[in-house]
Amino acid sequence: MSSKLFLGGSDRTGMKEVEAREFVTLKALRSVGRTVEQDMTLIWNELEDILIRLKYLDAHVDLIAEVLKVYK
Repeated sequence: MSSKLFLGGSDRTGMKEVEAREFVTLKALRSVGRTVEQDMTLIWNELEDILIRLKYLDAHVDLIAEVLKVYK
């Protein structure tokens, strides 16, 4: 006779607990993945904005250098 007959369903309860823990873990993993993706999107957009501003500042520096040449 199997010893599982005497467990009284605790083996099924244990499996449900494992499945519940697995579900919570996968949910947390997906949440972390979404957070990382959102952070990377924000960082990328900020980098693009900085590069656009840098082009403007480089042009401004060039214009100031030309003005200084004229005044010398």
